[in-house]
Amino acid sequence: MFDYQTKRLLRARLYRLTHWEFWPRWALYWPIALHIVYLCIRYRSVTAPSVVNPGMPRSGILCESKSGLLESFSDQSHVAPHVLLKREDSLAERFAQAKAFISQRSPSYPTVLKPNSSERAEGVCIIRDERGLLNYLKVWESDVILQEYVPGKEYGVFYARYPDQEKGFIFSVVDKRLISVVGDGKRTLRQLILDDSRAFLLAEKIFFHNHRHRLEETPAPGETVRLVDVGSHCRGAFFLDGSHLITPELTEAVDRVSKCIPGFYFGRYDLRAPSEDDFRKGRNLKVIEVNGQPSEATHIYDPKHSWFYAVGTLRRQWNLSYKIGSINRRLGHAPMGLRKAFSVFAQWRRRVKSHARSFANLDRLLDEQRRGVEPETMARGRLAEDRGDC
Repeated sequence: MFDYQTKRLLRARLYRLTHWEFWPRWALYWPIALHIVYLCIRYRSVTAPSVVNPGMPRSGILCESKSGLLESFSDQSHVAPHVLLKREDSLAERFAQAKAFISQRSPSYPTVLKPNSSERAEGVCIIRDERGLLNYLKVWESDVILQEYVPGKEYGVFYARYPDQEKGFIFSVVDKRLISVVGDGKRTLRQLILDDSRAFLLAEKIFFHNHRHRLEETPAPGETVRLVDVGSHCRGAFFLDGSHLITPELTEAVDRVSKCIPGFYFGRYDLRAPSEDDFRKGRNLKVIEVNGQPSEATHIYDPKHSWFYAVGTLRRQWNLSYKIGSINRRLGHAPMGLRKAFSVFAQWRRRVKSHARSFANLDRLLDEQRRGVEPETMARGRLAEDRGDC
């Protein structure tokens, strides 16, 4: 009745309908919203979490500057080298600044470009050559960070410390797996994706679009084709609960790194380590990103965890946020006012729309170049239709 692709995509749709990790965010967060109302009443404050990290502007709630957070480390040896490219500078100035930064790295490529303010890996791109660098800078409508590409395994580590205690603890660890398929010289990339037990679940939503120009190619035997470059669940990465990786050595290392950020008590690091053994022992860790109060304990997206487990974990996370915020409030830190909160939210909404335009423009620019069309329309500022992709 159906061909193979249709059957696999139908099976993937049914799987996504019955497994909460693929559900829209409101399906997970509506009970959390009710719990937050309870916490507001309990702590007699709506905005207590805005002082959970008094050393960060608004504790990292919406529109935070990623470069600002990275530069706040007193010891920059913990952080992947990076440079901020400001939108107010001309394209030529930003391109020259980027090339100067890249020329100091070995190897020069790949490198990473990402918006200075975004969530869920929105707009993060692995840049592999100078042309890709120029394309990104042409169309992105905000400040961006150029960061050295750090090889190795990627983890998300959620850290918390009470302001009146000397030592913190690790609340969550997520082991991020970047999905890839291996060629056999017979099957096309499309068939390899459909045959993979994880990749086929996101074939229709992500992988067929992202790799649309090579779906009919046949990878050589043993050739590895990476389908995901960025450790984000909504971009196709596979998240596993890494709680078993937590060791005293790792906790001590993360605690030491966290104390390099003044006034940091609650948030999540994206870390890279050369190997799992290095990560367990807290050695050779590099921070590629740090997120404040809105961070999520992303180990909940492990398929083995139920919706009830995820809700319970997020409830405990918000309990921590309000408790730490209330302690800092007693120590004299003033929470953000409601008027300011609404202003920040409006600013965030404008930024989301701007990033959607930039991402769509970049996608169309790459399409035109692959077809051999000179993308002069981009220079005239044509905006592509917004897409709802992550």
